[in-house]
Amino acid sequence: MSKLSKLEKKLTELFNSNLDAEKLFYLGIQIGRELERNSITEYVSLYFEDRKHSSALQLEKHKIVAKINSLLLSVIRGAAVEEINKNYGWYVSKRDLLGRDVVGFEEEIVKKYHINYCYAEKQDYTDKYNLYFNVVGKLKEVFEGYDLAAKLECRFNNDKGKELIIVSKCSDINVETASTNLDLIYFEWELYKLEDFYNAISKLIFK
Repeated sequence: MSKLSKLEKKLTELFNSNLDAEKLFYLGIQIGRELERNSITEYVSLYFEDRKHSSALQLEKHKIVAKINSLLLSVIRGAAVEEINKNYGWYVSKRDLLGRDVVGFEEEIVKKYHINYCYAEKQDYTDKYNLYFNVVGKLKEVFEGYDLAAKLECRFNNDKGKELIIVSKCSDINVETASTNLDLIYFEWELYKLEDFYNAISKLIFK
């Protein structure tokens, strides 16, 4: 291992521990002397190159997860619109006193959109609810094939001021920010795996 490689290793160790500004200063001097000794006029630190690559990779992953969540939000909207059109309203409420889910979407809607509505949970001191859905059918198979929980949630903004809500107009479907447990673990996935998952659910949703 060259002297420069050893110094690079020290740099990585320094940033991975509690950063000591004085140690970093003297390490910078050592690296500068080594570059001068070897007549190296242009040098890019491997540590910072790795960090740059890692940040760019995580950004790409984040973009794909955002596309996944946007797609799933469109599924929720689509199912809610059909529920309103078929039954003149979408019953959005909390679980009953026994902790049971409310009556979900119509069976035909569940089969078409691969989700079923479960219940709402009000956020403290706000007009927002968390809405929970089960993922079913072929979409559930895709989720489980990637070891993801067959669950989906989104936020619902309730400006009606009531605990139990019946959404009777499509323009009142104030759902936003869909998510799955993928949001918590996507940074551990390879980029190709995220892309494969997105493509798999896209085929089901847009067929």
